[in-house]
Amino acid sequence: MAVENIQENTPENSQETSQETEKPAEDAVFRVRADRAKCCGAGMCTLNAPEVFDQDPDEGLVVLLDPDPLPEQHRAVRDAVRLCPSGALSVEQG
Repeated sequence: MAVENIQENTPENSQETSQETEKPAEDAVFRVRADRAKCCGAGMCTLNAPEVFDQDPDEGLVVLLDPDPLPEQHRAVRDAVRLCPSGALSVEQG
């Protein structure tokens, strides 16, 4: 988890302040997991993150299209995980 280092902007540290804010690493882990045994087929995942999730046509259960989504998809994936009524989705971050 990224932590911001906030300092009061004083003459002693004015040049350091912008450099001390810690940003997430480009290669930070954001791994999506989908448990088909828990899935109830509500489809909230596909509505929120269609680039990452789909539903199989036979059973309507979750299909994970991309376990390592792009950073611009992370918010949609988090929404899908939060809205999943069966708790079949999870994200590993680090």
